[in-house]
Amino acid sequence: MKKSLFIINDKLESYDPLFEKIKAEAPFETEIMPYRRFLSEELKERFAKLDPNDIFFAFEAGLFGFEHREISEYLRTIYNRLFTNILLLITAPELVKDDDVILGKKHCFYVHGSDPAAEHVNNFILYVIKLFNECVLSNRLLDYITHSFNHIVNSELLLKKKEEIELLNRELELKNKTDSLTNLYNRQAMFEFLDRESKRTMRDLWRISSFLKGEANAQLLTYDPRFGHEPVGDLLDHVGVFTVMMIDVDHFKRVNDTYGHLMGDEVLKTIGALLQDKTIFRESDILGRFGGEEFIGIFPSTNVNNALGPAMRFVKCLKEKNFQTKGLEPFKVSVSIGISEYHATDASKEEVIHRADKALYWAKEHGRDQIAVYEKLY
Repeated sequence: MKKSLFIINDKLESYDPLFEKIKAEAPFETEIMPYRRFLSEELKERFAKLDPNDIFFAFEAGLFGFEHREISEYLRTIYNRLFTNILLLITAPELVKDDDVILGKKHCFYVHGSDPAAEHVNNFILYVIKLFNECVLSNRLLDYITHSFNHIVNSELLLKKKEEIELLNRELELKNKTDSLTNLYNRQAMFEFLDRESKRTMRDLWRISSFLKGEANAQLLTYDPRFGHEPVGDLLDHVGVFTVMMIDVDHFKRVNDTYGHLMGDEVLKTIGALLQDKTIFRESDILGRFGGEEFIGIFPSTNVNNALGPAMRFVKCLKEKNFQTKGLEPFKVSVSIGISEYHATDASKEEVIHRADKALYWAKEHGRDQIAVYEKLY
């Protein structure tokens, strides 16, 4: 059965041009209707016959509140699933509650402006496709939990079902952590990796300190973190340290304006592919899309000096790429990069990102297309 999206346009009438554009271009069926028709008996009978995997309802976020509680209660009664089939459309950024989105309590999409810009239409369509994929995986998982165990008669079958459920859980977790355009880790996943890496680094420093306590070579822990100053010995080059790299595509708006948003997406996909290239980065390096045209890398057990190697290899490979749009001359893109090392004295794990970001903006303000190291600059 073809997948369907039903948009309730109450309080969203000015966005009808956007919805009509989505309706024309989406690979799923899209219907736009007022709130009264949505609750008609005719549509209720129709909805009841549809597979939950194949249907989503989108409406203005305010309709989900007390004023129209029957919408949420009615949908939850029919589609009582791990992922409810509801997409809330946000018309003002201050209405987005990050905790709700990050924790998966609600599916939200920020619609800005009634002009159906190609990028906005594409982003909306990609997001709805992602929701459909999540819905399929979640419902498969729920079906296993509620139905499969009725047929389990021995421990061997139980083990097989357990493995299948674990596989579905891993697939669902991976989808929730992956950026749909570049196939890199998304912002939420990168913050989880940053938290894990900062805790691992502090444990390593504690172990070194405990091991060397009272020893003659305890000076290994006495070092100046300024750029270019090496600790006594090589141990702290690779243990009790990690580095963060922030990447921003230079003049990305100009690429979109000159060559179109589809070519802009192609640039981001190419950068995503390079960031996953294991001839440039190590297996242990963690790369993700931070948002828009900004990317982030976490290099475990690596100081800023050693992080320059993969950063320079990435820049070199990107410079060799030509992008071509029909009827226009080929063009190249460059990036600005900021790098900083995690400090044991950091008050929070986010401080290393702020430093790398500061170095990135220094690079952009001083001509772009370069790598800046915070510890060298400041």
